Amino acid sequence: MTNQLKYTMIFIKHDNSILMLNRLKPPLMGLWTGVGGKIDANESPTDGAIREVHEETGIVVNNLSFSGTVTWQTEQEDSGMYLFSCEIHDNAGYDEPKLVDEGILAWKDIDWVLHGSNEGIPKHIRLFLPSVLSGQVHEHLCFFRNNELEKYERHSLLKEDK
Repeated sequence: MTNQLKYTMIFIKHDNSILMLNRLKPPLMGLWTGVGGKIDANESPTDGAIREVHEETGIVVNNLSFSGTVTWQTEQEDSGMYLFSCEIHDNAGYDEPKLVDEGILAWKDIDWVLHGSNEGIPKHIRLFLPSVLSGQVHEHLCFFRNNELEKYERHSLLKEDK
C-alpha cells in the first residue's frame, strides 16, 4: 500500500455497534463519521490509522484490516483516504457519549448508522460502510457538486483468480 492519499478513516466495531464520531469541525461538522485524520509525513497509512485511533479515542489497536480507499472530487479539491476496520471485544468504556477534542464519541447501532433515512450520517459513508463491515476491499469514488454527492462508484481492489 503506497502512501498517496492524505487521510485515514477507521471503523471500530463491537458486537452490533460501531464507535462513531460526531464531528465538531469541518468537514462534515455535526455528522457522525468514523475516526481518523491526516497521515503524518513518513508515516504509513496503517501507522497513521493506529495513531489516529489512539489520539481520538484512547483505544490501542494493532489488528486493523485494510478495507480499501475512498477518493473524492469536488469543485475545490481532489483527495482521498484509506479505509480500515477492526473489531474489539469490549466497548472500551464508551457506555455513554464521550466528548473528545474532535467531537463526541458514541457507540451507534449498525442498523441505525446504515438506515437510508439517517441524515446524521454522510450519504457516501452509508454507501461504502457496508462493504467495509463485510470485509470487502473496494475503491470508492465519490463525485460532489455543491456539497452534494452527485455520483458514486465502487470497484473491487482484489484481483480475481484466473
